[in-house]
Amino acid sequence: MQDVDMVLNLHGEVPSDASAVRLEASAVCPTINLVQNIHVINAEPTFLPHLRKLHAHFPRLRLVLEHATTRAAVETVRSLGATVACTITAHHLALTVDDWAGQSWNYCKPVAKFPDDREALREVIREGKFEPSHLRDAEAFSCFRSPTLFPRV
Repeated sequence: MQDVDMVLNLHGEVPSDASAVRLEASAVCPTINLVQNIHVINAEPTFLPHLRKLHAHFPRLRLVLEHATTRAAVETVRSLGATVACTITAHHLALTVDDWAGQSWNYCKPVAKFPDDREALREVIREGKFEPSHLRDAEAFSCFRSPTLFPRV
């Protein structure tokens, strides 16, 4: 893909895995204590090291992290340079976790995260470097059907 200048679009989340996996410390590495408890809140930040590795192996490959939801995603994309970008869906500019937890009409994956994450996404929009070309996508449009957000769109 890199050699023919194609774009790789990624939905950047690690699949949910509620099992807790602990790696015990050993003589080789006495500080290891990894807990994997992947869910909708941390699935994107858990994926970001994979994005960094992909970019390191294919530095000219154009990568798009679809539907970014966290400050960590925005900062990672910025740090990787001109060949890496992200898209942002409108509901992530309006909602936070408190708006969808217990309110099914605001629930749409990837879920909205915390106020600081929402502010990071808004900052990207205010900078004017965002092109919402994917908004014609049917999946993205389906997220706009919330009775709270639809009047704002």
